[in-house]
Amino acid sequence: MKRTLFILTALFGLLFSSFSALAYDCKVDGIYYNLNKTDKTASVTKGIYRGIYSGNIIIPETITYSNTTYSVTSIGSLAFDGCTGLTSVVIPNSVTSIGAGAFSSCSGLTSVVIDKNNGTYDSRDNCNAIIESSTNKLVAGCKSTIIPNSVTSIGGWAFIDCSHFST
Repeated sequence: MKRTLFILTALFGLLFSSFSALAYDCKVDGIYYNLNKTDKTASVTKGIYRGIYSGNIIIPETITYSNTTYSVTSIGSLAFDGCTGLTSVVIPNSVTSIGAGAFSSCSGLTSVVIDKNNGTYDSRDNCNAIIESSTNKLVAGCKSTIIPNSVTSIGGWAFIDCSHFST
């Protein structure tokens, strides 16, 4: 009986560690990433737990992991999902893709800033939102978002569980 219990415990431990290893490729300065080793790009991800990020997050343009430099080009779907303690995020000009629901359920988020040199997204007029520049579509907002008149559409997950917002 003890041997069977030991074997089952070992199998579950091995299984859990395998899933954990698949959840993200690396963690650099408190942010989890999936890496594309072919084109040397990185995508912000949530790691293995929902709601792990808090405070002020500044996403860097590049990260270095295992002596290789990667350009941070995307924020994955649901990457910051459930991060109720997240208060602000700064997104660099290198980010050209933001997945659906990337900031869903971030009820504490009050400040969103996109680097002014980002050619894909902007946070015009200090609106505290992420706007896809080419389409004027607001893709993510927070409880202090002020929707600019230039916005022509709002993404389906833009304000999911983020408390309230201003217009």
